[in-house]
Amino acid sequence: AGAAAVIISTPGTGDFNSTMSLMTKSDGTTGLNVAGTKGWHWYARSVAYSTALEQNDLALNFYDGTTATNIMYVDSLTGNVGIGTTGPNDRLQVAGDIRVGTSGTNGCLKDFGGGTISGTCSSDARLKRDFKPLGPVSEKLSRLNPKYYHWRSKEFPDKHFGDQEELGLVAQDLLNVIPELVQIDEDGLYRVKYQQLPFYLIKGFSEQQQALKVVSRDIASVNAKTSKLEADVNEKMKAKDQEIAKLKSRLERQEKDLIQQKKELSDIKKKLGL
Repeated sequence: AGAAAVIISTPGTGDFNSTMSLMTKSDGTTGLNVAGTKGWHWYARSVAYSTALEQNDLALNFYDGTTATNIMYVDSLTGNVGIGTTGPNDRLQVAGDIRVGTSGTNGCLKDFGGGTISGTCSSDARLKRDFKPLGPVSEKLSRLNPKYYHWRSKEFPDKHFGDQEELGLVAQDLLNVIPELVQIDEDGLYRVKYQQLPFYLIKGFSEQQQALKVVSRDIASVNAKTSKLEADVNEKMKAKDQEIAKLKSRLERQEKDLIQQKKELSDIKKKLGL
């Protein structure tokens, strides 16, 4: 049966030599040969390790007897933590997908102040105070100009930017439009609160919907007035048509009377021998 053991060993050569290893040995025995032992291993890299920058870094590996798989790594110089990677570039870097929450879709990712970054997060009114509405934003949103760009990774190697094309906002541009979405970091560089931008988009969409309702009401009012005007014109045209028909009928009768009068006059002339 396997056994758990904490082994204190002396520094030596190789990846798995350490001042302390926590492991489970399959043979039930203990020993100092960490590199040959299956199980979990905590180790602090010693002065015998490859480069000075990696000395004293802390790592958690699992060794299956053939291959060691890195699970977690702590850089002693920066304090950065890597999960699945031995070269973390930020305070926490995960080589793989991240899943948060306890069940279903209830996971929440928060900023330092407890504000929402992403996920399904607390939003109950009973947890909040000092409510105030967000002002008009449509005109501001119309001035935003998202751009494709590349990071200046070679000029700022400490930022560990990639070489791929990105799409986003330029902080200085946003500063002139919605300054409350821009922060300055400890190096004097601008940052964008991207997590708050969707709420501006929601407000802008609401404003557009309200504007569309006003336009729709105006169009309906114009259509109603146009319909009434058309009805009035049609009524007047109908009255005019009726009047013209009456005049035409009267003219036709007068023409018939004139023809009859001419005939009677002709008969009188004949009788008079004229």
